[in-house]
Amino acid sequence: MAIQSPAFTYTLEDFINMQGTDNFTYRNFSILEKINGIELLDHNLLEDYRSQIYDICTTCQLDIDQYKRYRYFPDLLAYDIYGSTQLDFIILFCNDMADPKEFDLKILKLPYGSKLRDILGQIYNSEQYYLANNKYMNQITNNIL
Repeated sequence: MAIQSPAFTYTLEDFINMQGTDNFTYRNFSILEKINGIELLDHNLLEDYRSQIYDICTTCQLDIDQYKRYRYFPDLLAYDIYGSTQLDFIILFCNDMADPKEFDLKILKLPYGSKLRDILGQIYNSEQYYLANNKYMNQITNNIL
């Protein structure tokens, strides 16, 4: 399927058919701090790339059955679209949400799977030393990609 203009609205089946596999996680892009043995989030690097991520999104409209299935379950939607529940944070991020309890939309912004994989890879590659140094300095187990 060729990528249409951003004004085009896709069905959920279109996105499921574009499915790929991604091994990216929220933690892998997070700057963490360790205080008294507890890992705390300082910030997630994807925030620094918000406009680039928004640029690879398009609008997707859910029918009533899809809305009922995915309401409050972005992890299930992420699995069906991208093949990984770990990418639920991307769906929330692209729709300006922080919690699955907010995920109650019939019209979503979703990134194309292949473009998402590319941009997350580019972000990780450009930030890998910063991420690794952050984990080393805070003695955090490194389970990046």
